[in-house]
Amino acid sequence: MDEVGAIAEPCDVAVIGGGPAGSTAAALLARRGYKVIALEKAHHPRFHIGESLLPMNLPIFERLGVLDKVRELGVFKPGADFEADNERGYNTYAFSRAIGNSPPHAYQVWRQDFDAMLYEHARTCGADARQGQEVTSVEQKGPRESCLSVRGNDGRSYRIQARYVVDASGRDAFLSRKRSCGAKTICIRAPRSSATFRAPAGGPERTPAISASIVSRMAGCG
Repeated sequence: MDEVGAIAEPCDVAVIGGGPAGSTAAALLARRGYKVIALEKAHHPRFHIGESLLPMNLPIFERLGVLDKVRELGVFKPGADFEADNERGYNTYAFSRAIGNSPPHAYQVWRQDFDAMLYEHARTCGADARQGQEVTSVEQKGPRESCLSVRGNDGRSYRIQARYVVDASGRDAFLSRKRSCGAKTICIRAPRSSATFRAPAGGPERTPAISASIVSRMAGCG
């Protein structure tokens, strides 16, 4: 079925990508009452690299309400080893010796299970989380109006009209690759998190991408 002539589905925020960053943004915004459509082109569980979590992830998991689930999925990690030019060949850094108010440990997880859990949690928080849905283009029609073209793995195409777009596609850098205006892109690391939001520079008048600071304000994080 073609999207031509079809009415676009409206939402407050469209999230591209179903990894930890996208799932976290979708969950927090949906809990605040925003209508969120989260789009993941693959199906969970899907293979991914990046199993090593950090201590400052734990306060975020607690806020999300998934800390117990992470604990069940993960292996307790009290520190990290780094290669060094000494007899042992490495140095061990204990998380309990960190400066500041940092948790004394972290967890090691299987990313496919970790990502699937976070994505399903976003759904339970109220986000319309869709898998097997690939965003093929994003057209900005105004400062607060962007139109996304989406193709499902069933061959159906449709459109979504969003006030904001979160590009959480990670290394795919969807908006950076798709935009023809040549806007420079930057990576914005969310405070106290290992999740990275990617947004083109230039402000909301030039790009449909929402910055991490806007996500934080909309979700009541700061």
